[in-house]
This record gives sequence, C-alpha cells and structure tokens, in this order.
Amino acid sequence: MEKQAVLNVVESFFAGISSRRPPFVAARELIIPDAFCVFSHLDELWVNRLDKTMDRIESKVHAAMGSIKEFKEELTQPGPEIWVTGDLAAVWTGHQTLIDGNRVAQSIKLISLHKTATGWKICGVADSQQAWGCKVLKEPEPEMLERIYATCKSAADHHWDSTITFCLTGGGKTSSRRHGGGLVSSTWPEMMENAKEPPVGKSDSTAITDIDVRVCGGFGFAWTTFVIQHDGGTAERIVAAITLLKDSGKWLITGCQDTSLSLEKGSE
Repeated sequence: MEKQAVLNVVESFFAGISSRRPPFVAARELIIPDAFCVFSHLDELWVNRLDKTMDRIESKVHAAMGSIKEFKEELTQPGPEIWVTGDLAAVWTGHQTLIDGNRVAQSIKLISLHKTATGWKICGVADSQQAWGCKVLKEPEPEMLERIYATCKSAADHHWDSTITFCLTGGGKTSSRRHGGGLVSSTWPEMMENAKEPPVGKSDSTAITDIDVRVCGGFGFAWTTFVIQHDGGTAERIVAAITLLKDSGKWLITGCQDTSLSLEKGSE
C-alpha cells in the first residue's frame, strides 16, 4: 500500500514536468525544497537544493518550448524497485527524457522520499547517465562498502571529519526524527559544524543489521539499517538511503537521507 503511494508521488512528479509550460507548480508541491539533488549529466554535475534545481529545469524547458512540440519525462526499466521503512522511502528506477517522441537522455535514478503531515515528499534525487541495458549489480565493490560503513558510523558518532573527504562537494543529508528535531537538511560542511555540539548521550556501539545495494556502472545506492546503542541502555535504529558516484576511480557519497526511531532495550 505504502509502496504504491510512494510510486504514485514519483510518477506524479515527472508527469507534473512533462508537456507543461513552466512554472511546474504541481511538481514543486511534491518536493522538500531545501533537500538535495545530484544530476550526473554527460557534460557536468548538477548539484544543488531541489528548489534551485527546479528553477534551472524550468529555465531550460522554457527556453526550448518554442522549438519543440512535446517534452516528456517518464520511468522505464530497470525497476522500479521500492523500499519503505517508517517515514522513509526510496525508488531505484530507469528514467528517460523524450522530445517529440525521440529519446534524448536516459539514466538510472534514485529518488528518496519522506512522509510528512501532507503525504510523501521527494527529499533527494541522484542519478547517472547510463548506456541502455547497463547491468544492475547487487554486490558492492569493497571501496563502496567502506564508504557506506564510514557514513553510518559518522552518523552514529556525530563525527564527520574523516567522512567529509569522500563526500561530493555541494551535496548533503536530510534527516527525520533525529533527537526530536524534525526534518532537517544540511550540507556536509553544515553537518561538520553541527557535529561540534555535544551529542545527546554517548554512543557505545554501532552495528549494521541490514544492507541492500544496487550498482549500475559508476552509480551506486545502499538501503542500510543500523543500530546505535547509547549509554544507559537506550538504542536507536537508523534507516538510511545513501547514494554514490564513481569519480576518477573513487567512490564519493553524493547524498544521504535517513530516519530514526527508539528501540526498547534488547529489541535488536
């Protein structure tokens, strides 16, 4: 039920862009404006907040409307695959852009969503332009796995100094329910600054209990669950959607969206 609701939002978002003149009001209603987007175009990376990315898309579509009859964005294979835990969801899917019926771009996208008081909202988008038929793998390279583990540990320890070196500049993290703070989006430098504040309680241990990975060429995604054991016996279960891009042979974290909930002692 929730998976279908999540997919409906993603499809409605792209329908809200397709064959319409800017501004894309309906599509904007389905995003968290200050969350992050990383579009890996062939000639450049688009790295920005979602609202700023929408501004750029509207500008490009508006400039092209006089010379085209139809502009369409749609999901395609592989996928879609959908993960949902609590108020966090992710959709891994193929995507294509059509102009006057001709495919001009194709990619693999990972779209993250948080459930808000008004329904599911897109809180992160990352992609990679891929050759048609790119094989999707479910086993990560060792370096990619190291990046994922390090990100989970940094989130648990509130210590991002070592992790920031392999985080993509301009990207960031959107978190829900972290210590009662609601939904918060922060760039990597902002997270380092916030991490200087004393954490709530001491983290005695961190254990990853589940990880599901997808890799297509130089684009990767991990749906990860890990448990933080705090002093005093309280525990916190974190679910995170982590996206990565391979740049010059090195895996970089492009974005992270997570949610958390308290666990009774001994529940995991």
